[in-house]
Amino acid sequence: MIYVYRSKISDSAKLLADGLEGDRLKLFNGQTFQRREGGTIIRPRRHDVIVCWGEELPNVEGPRILNGAPILNKMDAALKLKAEGVETVEVASQHPRVEPLTFDVQRNTINRVDAQVLVRDLQAFIARPDPINNEWLPRTNNHLGGHDLMNPPAHPDYWSKKENIIEEFRIHIFNGKSIRAGVKKHRDGVEGHAWIRSYDSGWNICYNDFHSKKAMRALAVKAVEALGLQFGAVDLGKTVDGRLLVLEVNRACGLEGGTVDAYVKAITQWAEETP
Repeated sequence: MIYVYRSKISDSAKLLADGLEGDRLKLFNGQTFQRREGGTIIRPRRHDVIVCWGEELPNVEGPRILNGAPILNKMDAALKLKAEGVETVEVASQHPRVEPLTFDVQRNTINRVDAQVLVRDLQAFIARPDPINNEWLPRTNNHLGGHDLMNPPAHPDYWSKKENIIEEFRIHIFNGKSIRAGVKKHRDGVEGHAWIRSYDSGWNICYNDFHSKKAMRALAVKAVEALGLQFGAVDLGKTVDGRLLVLEVNRACGLEGGTVDAYVKAITQWAEETP
């Protein structure tokens, strides 16, 4: 039997359990599970599979467990990725103090250089990006769908460095391989936000005719493994200078259509082949 463990209400967990022809588990007391409050007690047996959908689970004797690793908050997850050498966004517990840019007037005087050189140096100084202006974004540790970006919190849990992202992708990784990949695009008939690429801000993930590149898959696999997971939906960003960054690893992503099928196929195959 394959079980999907999710304590909160989740359409995706239900779709996954139905697709696997399995069962939902909602409560765990340290030894046994229940379908719901006061519901049937479930004791998974040896060789059963428990798929943790956004839940952590200690090693339970008997069943095989997928994605039971401890859950990290958003900032700690980003720090863990960075510590494991994964290219990701920079985060800080407090707003980094950045010294303002200053122009060396003493060096750039008419007595030292001609006016043309002085103008050139001034233009170069003005063109430099100022790290103070909109560079660090206030975030919350439980943010969903970029809500804290659209509504910046007055008392943020942490700060993330704003990158000049020109494209975003989602790579679904299972057991070291990509099982589905898509690119974020404006939703039909909706004027999407300029750089916040979430569903609520007018964006969607398009899987049709998209083929991920090797570098994307390699980075996504590295991110999932760094967090001690067997699967995850990895959001990647491509910067204006061509770098790929991990924006987030989602261990309970929204599922529908072909994405449900991809996870069902991957989990079923893993259950059949893994002792």
